[in-house]
Amino acid sequence: MNDQERLAIVWNQIERLAFKPASTTEQKSWLSICGKSLHQLWECDPISLHLSKCMSFDIPLLGVEWDYRIESLTKYSLAIKTSKSTLWTIHCDPQYEVKPVLAPSERYPNAMGNQQLEKDVTTVLDGMLFHPCCHSHLEEIGSWAAGNSSPNLHDIRISSAEPNPFIFMFQLRFQFCIISIKKREEEKSRITTLFLNAIKTGSNVPPSNLFGFRLSAVSSL
Repeated sequence: MNDQERLAIVWNQIERLAFKPASTTEQKSWLSICGKSLHQLWECDPISLHLSKCMSFDIPLLGVEWDYRIESLTKYSLAIKTSKSTLWTIHCDPQYEVKPVLAPSERYPNAMGNQQLEKDVTTVLDGMLFHPCCHSHLEEIGSWAAGNSSPNLHDIRISSAEPNPFIFMFQLRFQFCIISIKKREEEKSRITTLFLNAIKTGSNVPPSNLFGFRLSAVSSL
């Protein structure tokens, strides 16, 4: 088994374990917890936000709006807007083909050991969430002035080639965490450890674990 085959297994396992809520109830739960967790990661005032498949909401630190519509697991649209204009928009149209990718049926080879698995999980999560290969920059948005300990706007990398709307939503949740470099690194470490353990055990990742959601933090909303 070569490197690309191994990474394909890891990518598909991560997507299956956390980013493919199948039923309407599962999708509502995923989006609801995503919305309720945003202020924890972004370190902004609590947001009384109950996400649905079609809505808009503010990104407080940047003074922009996140507007999206999810129609299925493979069809969605999303835009980043200000009060005056649309800065960026993306559409995923599943009726058009992309480069075929082999969907591996094998499990991750145990013989590779934990050290290689950790490297592979880190590589996949970088490409999936933290630094997607094909991406756009929004360097003129909002009024964010980066300090010495916080990312700058160039560090916001938005994928232009992600067909799964739930991966894309989670990716943007991370990308718009610009309060501090330390906060980003802590979140990367948490997510990497979460998926490393999930792949080892074959366990699904419920939304509360995926988002590190603490109910007590929003009990007053």
